[in-house]
Amino acid sequence: MCGIAGIYVPRGVTVPSIDMMKMATMMRHRGPDGDGYWESGDKRYQTAFRRLAIIDLATGDQPLVGEREGCVLSGNGEIYNYVELRNRFTDYPYRTEGDMEAVLAARAALGERYVDELNGMYALALYDQRAHALELVRDRLGVKPLYWAELPKGGIVYASEIKPLFASGLIAPEIDEGAVSVYLAHGYVPGPNTLYKNVNKLEPGHRLSIDADGEMVIAPYWRPHPAGDLPKDTADIKTYLLELLEDSVRLQLCLRMIMRHTGLPVERLRPLCQQLSITMPARFCGAGAYGAARRDIDCGRDRQRRLARTVQMRQHAAGNLVTRCHIQRVCLARTRDNPAAQRAEIGISTGRDFRRG
Repeated sequence: MCGIAGIYVPRGVTVPSIDMMKMATMMRHRGPDGDGYWESGDKRYQTAFRRLAIIDLATGDQPLVGEREGCVLSGNGEIYNYVELRNRFTDYPYRTEGDMEAVLAARAALGERYVDELNGMYALALYDQRAHALELVRDRLGVKPLYWAELPKGGIVYASEIKPLFASGLIAPEIDEGAVSVYLAHGYVPGPNTLYKNVNKLEPGHRLSIDADGEMVIAPYWRPHPAGDLPKDTADIKTYLLELLEDSVRLQLCLRMIMRHTGLPVERLRPLCQQLSITMPARFCGAGAYGAARRDIDCGRDRQRRLARTVQMRQHAAGNLVTRCHIQRVCLARTRDNPAAQRAEIGISTGRDFRRG
């Protein structure tokens, strides 16, 4: 995971003082491999990025600035079909080998319809320098978080977590008692609300757009709907599901992600990996984002090596796996912006490491 943060101020509104470095530091656990900053000449748009390097280790730093279309992109997550997008939009002057630049290429070619072409998990902040307009986009199922708050005099501040919003000094932390009641009743706070007053979460499949005059529009760009072409026969259904799984493996090429999001054991995924001739090293990022806590624990490197041998892939050195439950609980409480209402949520966080053993 990575982290993004930023502030947008419409024209005619005084730009408040803000410490973007402090906001980024609050998300260091999301991106221990580096940071990046960009601001417009008048400072009406400023953005920060914390990076967890997985794809394009050499040239994948952000924010990305598109010279042709004048857009600035900060993105958290992964665009699974970025190879297909790069092959489709070949006339774009790519400067990286990563997945996020494909978003700029799609935006330059398709305009607002670019979101319809993205396959992945992502939270995006895309700033148009020429129009002085900002849009925030969250993936269809809301895998990646994105929070925002409206500033008293106009404009917004946003981040991957709530803590950086408070670190900006522009938003005061104040509990929303009504949201607490909802949380106690349902075990979660439905979007767009959060446990804090004036702090909102961008809902899954939604886009927030704000223009130079400060006019803001929040609207869905995707809604789930029943498929009309599903097979009826049992054998055809099995074939269809296998094709979907094969496509998922092909697109992601990351065993750790597939295991985490599908819950499937290695034994089920190994034949697919072999069939697709996957040679990219398996990437076990584990607890690399949890800082000093990982250094105090023997996290079981042998399990990583055994798993790498099992699927006949090379191990990618990306940190140890945290396996002690009490450390995981502390990390979960510190990094989550919403309470863990269900004990199963803690079990998933701690149990996935044992499942790999």
